[in-house]
Amino acid sequence: MLSNYTPYYLIGAHFPAYPLAFIFLGAADVLKKDAMPFRLPTLVSYTKKLLLVSLLFTLFISPLSPVMATLGNSFPSFADYHLPTMTRHEELLQAIVDIVPGNASILTQNNIFPHFSRRVNAYAYPLSEYNGTELQNYIGDLFKKSEYVMADKLSDNYTASLILSRIQCPKDYGLYAYGDGIYLFKQNYSGETLFLHA
Repeated sequence: MLSNYTPYYLIGAHFPAYPLAFIFLGAADVLKKDAMPFRLPTLVSYTKKLLLVSLLFTLFISPLSPVMATLGNSFPSFADYHLPTMTRHEELLQAIVDIVPGNASILTQNNIFPHFSRRVNAYAYPLSEYNGTELQNYIGDLFKKSEYVMADKLSDNYTASLILSRIQCPKDYGLYAYGDGIYLFKQNYSGETLFLHA
């Protein structure tokens, strides 16, 4: 509660969900103490208030809300909370993801990893403040185990830059496909690069 990290306090970020269960338990406890036994008018009054507050939150906070759509999903105290939109960049990303064979091992950045998460041999590039020998050896092992490596500079420039700097060191990977800042490398590949355009 005393943190200066802004997303902890933004509606639409996942962090405020942590105390949500306790808020609902507290509301149920208040109903139990004040409305029981057999005080039906009090129970109805609390229930109406809870439903009204829930309806207002749904109306003003939901990404499906017409109010949020009118404001362009840019209400100042809300996180980036809106319906996802498919841009040409995401279409290219999906096209490059589809190039990777279903049984191939791959190393990629965290935000692309869900595309490959059903695979046993899919790996997310680790990010850590610690930069010791153990971590560097672990990252090197991930590269050795991965037939493909994928990075996207537009969605996560920091991680993509780390991956690209590691790729240039061992020179074990060739650029297999590229489009709009999305790189797909294949192990021991020396053929032509497939270029996809936005």
